[in-house]
Amino acid sequence: MQTLAGQAEALEQPPDALARLGSVLEAAGRPNEADAVLRQAQARHPGDFWINYHLGHVLLFGPSPHPDEAVSYFRAAVAVRPGSAEARSILGLALSLAGQADRAIAAYLQAIELNPEFPVAHNNLGDTLRGQGKLEGAIARHRKAFELDPQFGAAHGSLGECYAQLGRWDEAAAELDRSLELDPTDYNRWCLTATLHAARGDRDGYRRTCKGMLEQFGDMDRPAAAERLIKACLLLPDALGTADADRVQKLALRVVSGTEHDRLYYWFVMSKGLAAYRAGRDEEAIRWMARFPHNADGVHFDATRFAVVAMAHYRVGRPGEARTCLARAERILAKMPDPAKGQPLPVNWHDWLHAQVLYREAEALLKE
Repeated sequence: MQTLAGQAEALEQPPDALARLGSVLEAAGRPNEADAVLRQAQARHPGDFWINYHLGHVLLFGPSPHPDEAVSYFRAAVAVRPGSAEARSILGLALSLAGQADRAIAAYLQAIELNPEFPVAHNNLGDTLRGQGKLEGAIARHRKAFELDPQFGAAHGSLGECYAQLGRWDEAAAELDRSLELDPTDYNRWCLTATLHAARGDRDGYRRTCKGMLEQFGDMDRPAAAERLIKACLLLPDALGTADADRVQKLALRVVSGTEHDRLYYWFVMSKGLAAYRAGRDEEAIRWMARFPHNADGVHFDATRFAVVAMAHYRVGRPGEARTCLARAERILAKMPDPAKGQPLPVNWHDWLHAQVLYREAEALLKE
């Protein structure tokens, strides 16, 4: 297929063959070749449903997503087949990722009107509602999605996230665990589930999740994803076995090696500082954390940093500096919404929980 894609006569193939060629190239991990073939095919056959659909798919799910551009091709596909619930649903997803939530909701509702038993549309609608803070509406949609398909892991995971934002930790953990049983390939769910178990103080659940996550993704070479795994696996002390702990330390070294110009480098630095602290290299941890720029308003990342630095200072015999850092973390965490008071957590609830878990550990350490 790759050889065929490079031949000029390939574009003489019928539209359905060109659409299939682009789809196969994408599935084979060749998104750039798929993009090139489908763009040329679309220029020749602008009214073909599958060419527009697959081109939008490549643009939405490729290594450098372009949801705004994907929207235009999905709109073209919908124009050709206005009765396709699937096309309207994926148009909704592109609109949502492009920041057009209200239009995304309209597209999902149109898809559901066309096919009321389409679980993906219900679940995606729930995700968009959750992003708007409409958690009760989101919960209803996620429940409907897995009622229609009990094996739909993403629906259980999304429902778990809703429960987490409402502070319903036990229900959230049960749904997230179920989502991983059904779909163990969802990397983000592993990180979220580990964080939730750590926040609940469920060390067995936390260990189990970290171990499973490392079995699946412990050798990844994507720094942005590895940074999240490192933080998720180092939230509780002495939770990993020796082999898994070594694996995480190697990942932490890898994410800061040759990535200085990456726009996410400061987050890589934070994960390296946390890894150094867990390995007992306290002065090194302080140096790495000092490279993370402080946000003037103080956000969850700053609270994470101050909590780790407080513990490192304490262990090397600087209790004054440790107390100062802990107090700064405490002031930031005071901004954290409290679900018990009817204040749902934001969509990035896991980042707040990272800071909260590490703050609690630091607070306990400084009281010893």
